[in-house]
Amino acid sequence: MIDEILNKTISLDDLAIIFGTYDTPIYHEWKDFYKLNKKLNPGFSNGRVNHIWIQKMICDLSNNFMKYGGQGNGKSDCTIGNKRVETKAWQLGKEQFHSAASGFFASNCKVPEYRKLMEEDVDKAKSFVFEHSYDKNDFYLLTGTANLNCKFNEIEIILVDKQKVIDSLESNYIKCNINKVKSLIKEDNDGQ
Repeated sequence: MIDEILNKTISLDDLAIIFGTYDTPIYHEWKDFYKLNKKLNPGFSNGRVNHIWIQKMICDLSNNFMKYGGQGNGKSDCTIGNKRVETKAWQLGKEQFHSAASGFFASNCKVPEYRKLMEEDVDKAKSFVFEHSYDKNDFYLLTGTANLNCKFNEIEIILVDKQKVIDSLESNYIKCNINKVKSLIKEDNDGQ
């Protein structure tokens, strides 16, 4: 089953069709929730607010092929078998998105040490980011849901191997370029 979704850009509807949840009660419940959430919480379109339920929605629509994990404390966002999956969102129309662990976001706990290392030794800063971010994951579940500026059935999903994220990192190691990720996926799929 993973071959049908790994390193491909698909819609939420495609995911539901592949895993047999399209047009089922759980599909309609999530679709209704998505619409209601956008209506009742128009100002709450940031990742912190929506990250957990979007992740759970995708796991449910994958018919639990992707299993919901949890938040922090060493838990991965979700899993596929024994593989760890980190969920990250990009904003439609923007190229860069935050791909490092949340400890490297804004002024979170890892930011002061990261900034100090970036000033002193970029290689040490890179190692620090990798140790606390990318080294912990096997796959990334990328969703076009930052700011929720799309309709339910237009949500883009990319389950991608970690290396494609690493190969698409910006020079700061904490942000990734979604167009580069999509380009690497296209190259792989065109070569098959």
